[in-house]
This record gives sequence, C-alpha cells and structure tokens, in this order.
Amino acid sequence: SLLQEKVSTMNLTIKAMVISHDGFDTDLFILVLLEVIICLTFLIGIILNTVLVILFFRRRGFRTLSNRFVLNLVISNLFSLLLLTPLSLLDQTASSVMEEASFCFMLTLVATMVSALILLSTLLLGLDQYLAIVEPLHYHRRINKKKVVFLCCGVWMVSVITSLMVV
Repeated sequence: SLLQEKVSTMNLTIKAMVISHDGFDTDLFILVLLEVIICLTFLIGIILNTVLVILFFRRRGFRTLSNRFVLNLVISNLFSLLLLTPLSLLDQTASSVMEEASFCFMLTLVATMVSALILLSTLLLGLDQYLAIVEPLHYHRRINKKKVVFLCCGVWMVSVITSLMVV
C-alpha cells in the first residue's frame, strides 16, 4: 500500500544517512529510534489533546460555536493517535502480521478514514473562521448549535463512507 511504500522509503533514507560502524547493527538502531520517536509523539499527542478536551468541558467560556469545530478536530486527532499509531507500529515491527490481507485491509481502512476525518475537520474549521471574518454580523444567523452538530456528524459519516469506498 501507499503507507508501506512511504515507510520503506523513509527507512531507506534513514539507512543511507547512518554510517555503519563495525559490529553495530544500524537496522536495529534505526528501528528502535523510529519506534521511540513514534511512542513519544503518541504520548505527547494524547496528553495535549486530552487536556484540550478536558478544558472544553470544564470551562464554560470555551464552549463557543467556533470552539466546537476545534473540539471536533481535537477528537479527530485523538482518534488518529489511538487507532493509527498502534497499527503503524505493528506494521513496522511485526512482519508476519503485516503480510496478512486482513491487517492490510484494516490499516488502509483506518488510514483513509483518519486522513479524511482530519482533512474535513480542518476544512470545516477554516470555513467557520471564513464566515466569522467575512460576515461577522450574520454569523450567528448562519451558524447555530444544531448546524455545528450536524456538520461535525456529517464529517464523521463522510469519512467512514469514504474509507469504505476506498477499501
């Protein structure tokens, strides 16, 4: 798949940059280094996105219409971190699992859904900001709580449908 090609290209690039020393296994070093970087990114992402979700629900002032679109993006990022990161680590480390068609299907499904979800959530956030800047006096007539919920749910549904159509 495209994800596997990119990971292998990245591995080849890193291998070319590392100078091999006598008796030092550069392949193992590179694999461990990549896994450590992915795990650190995973932990930092989970912590920061969780803090944002908690702040949204604990602080009443953060519950604006625009921040609901930000919350949708934060939840999309959490979804990405919780599903795609472990699957990517498995893809890199467990070569026997990687060859199975069901694992490849699952990885493609999740990667497509997460990519569409984050892209559409960002687009929705940008559209909201555009409307708030271009037509500030008519913003609250066009955007209300029901429309925000409908649009956010629509983004999730379109992402699921898109991922099912690709696979």
